Amino acid sequence: MRLPKRTILATLLALTLAGVTLAAPQAQESDAKSILKTMSDYVASQNTIELTFDSDIEVITPQLEKIQFANSGEVLLRRPDKLRAHRISGEL
Repeated sequence: MRLPKRTILATLLALTLAGVTLAAPQAQESDAKSILKTMSDYVASQNTIELTFDSDIEVITPQLEKIQFANSGEVLLRRPDKLRAHRISGEL
């Protein structure tokens, strides 16, 4: 039984794409690990780390009312032994 050229080409194309698709996540995982390691090394080398944040928590009541709690804050870390954190609660 002989297959038409179109079927053979479609099969080869599908197999090629499957191979590329399977190889891509491994490359992305490797890149992600490398980026995470670089970021971790950078943060570990800092003597002072300062950050600010904004956070929202949303709750849906059984009566389908939405309640939102907002807060913000800042964190200051000075190595080797100083940590200061400050959080401010927001309005409802």
